[in-house]
Amino acid sequence: APVAGFNYLGRFAVAGPEADDWQPAGPRSMGADADPELPALHALEFGGLVRDGDTGPELVLLVSWLEGAHTEDGAVRLADRWTALLAGLAALSETPDAGGLTPSDLPLVDLTLGQLEALEDDFNDLPGEGGMPWTAA
Repeated sequence: APVAGFNYLGRFAVAGPEADDWQPAGPRSMGADADPELPALHALEFGGLVRDGDTGPELVLLVSWLEGAHTEDGAVRLADRWTALLAGLAALSETPDAGGLTPSDLPLVDLTLGQLEALEDDFNDLPGEGGMPWTAA
């Protein structure tokens, strides 16, 4: 059985003058109303949601664990690593050459990811081309 689980709750607008009548209550409320008698599905659980606020989107994360299965220090270290990895991924997505196509971007052809990457490599090797015509520069 998996020892860790992740639940992404979605993206929500933070309530304001023009927002709906409700908003996510915050990171402490994720799972806070669960019946304590329910068996845990995982020894370690991650929860997350994105809140759209005045300053832009904010990722809210929650890490919880079964007492005795993990220590608080260990869970904090894991949460810090997870946050650092997500920050690195976000920074990578802002680099000019980030991204690229996947097979699902090209539904009219039957290519594997490896074949698509090989095609991109072949095109990039052509003199004076400088990249696939459909990729962002």
